[in-house]
Amino acid sequence: MKTAGIVMNVGVSGGMKASRDEIITQFEAHCKSRWPREFAKKLKRGFHRNDRVDSAEELYNKAIFFDFEDCYCSVYAFKEWHDEAVIRKHSAIIDCLVFDLDHVDPVIAFKEAKKLIIVLSKTIYTKNNNQIYGQKTSLRSGEASTTRRAR
Repeated sequence: MKTAGIVMNVGVSGGMKASRDEIITQFEAHCKSRWPREFAKKLKRGFHRNDRVDSAEELYNKAIFFDFEDCYCSVYAFKEWHDEAVIRKHSAIIDCLVFDLDHVDPVIAFKEAKKLIIVLSKTIYTKNNNQIYGQKTSLRSGEASTTRRAR
C-alpha cells in the first residue's frame, strides 16, 4: 500500500498560521475519525514509515516534530494493526478512491488530470429497463467503447 494522503502543509492558511486546535480538527475531519493510520516521513535516505498513529492529536505531534515537512499519513485506516506492513495492508478500510496525479514535471501531471476528467465525463450512466449504459475510456489509448451491463 502506498503511503499517501495528507501531505502536511496545513500549517499556513491564507497567510496566517493555523492554531494547533485548528490543525487537529482538520486532521480529524480528513481522517474521518478512523484510526489507526500509518505515519511516514520522507528523509534524505528514503522513507521512514510504519509509525502507528491513533488520533489526530498524535498525528499533529509527529508532524510538528518534523516541522510539517514531507510528512505523510496513510489514505486508509486499518481494522487491525500489525507491525509488518505486508500483513497490515489486508486490513485497510477502503472508504474512498484516490487519484495520485503528481509528477516531477507539472505538464505531465496536468495531462494526466485532463485524461482523468475526460474519462469521468464520458462515463455517463442512464437507468433504462434495469440496465446501465455507459462508455469506458482507457487512460492509455483514449479510445472509448460502449458497454452495456444488466443490473
